[in-house]
Amino acid sequence: VLVINREMSNVEMMKKLLVMESSFVSYDTLRNMSITEEEKIDLNNSRIIIKENFENLIMYDNIFDIERTMREIRKHRPDVVVDDYIGLADVGGIDDNRLRVDSIMKQYKRASKTYNMCSLIVSQLNRDCESRANKRPILRDLRDSGSIEQDAEMILFMYFDWRYDYQDSDNGENELEVILGKNRYGRTGSVKMGVVGDRCSIFDNVDEAISEKYRIIKARRNIVKNGS
Repeated sequence: VLVINREMSNVEMMKKLLVMESSFVSYDTLRNMSITEEEKIDLNNSRIIIKENFENLIMYDNIFDIERTMREIRKHRPDVVVDDYIGLADVGGIDDNRLRVDSIMKQYKRASKTYNMCSLIVSQLNRDCESRANKRPILRDLRDSGSIEQDAEMILFMYFDWRYDYQDSDNGENELEVILGKNRYGRTGSVKMGVVGDRCSIFDNVDEAISEKYRIIKARRNIVKNGS
């Protein structure tokens, strides 16, 4: 897996991976470096897991042009490329945003077919959905959507109702709706999943996310109790 971190540093991405593989460390705690001795032990176990299971993960946080991106793809021949995100990718000789996105999408399309790889490309939305009563994103909400909508095999939107409705949302901050806006080879639709932001983790359903949330709260209370 080749990850191009154009916005986030590799250090911050590694923090997220450490939290995901830990038993009870929270992302906020790790970022603030306010960790206990028990959490240090947990993080060390996470490092061991990552070293053993993530040896085929390659990350760059210093690539800002699509030409070098393609060179690294040719060099590593990955099975999966994650580009976060194409709005920050430069294309030599092209300043117009729509033409730039069009070139990026076509280069990824060719590379995916040439090297038989999966390209997961992250894009921003425009602000149109903010003005609608139903704020669930649709295809035309993609920034510079023409090329993305045309060339992508599948388009997934993440809709976080908590951001808009707050306490009136159905399942609060632990529900994430994944919307399949385009599927070249099948049906479209949506599914509600669980999310725990402070654990950088997505779950199959909301119940699993809530269980994980309270498991972490209980574990951290035990740490405080034992520490005192």
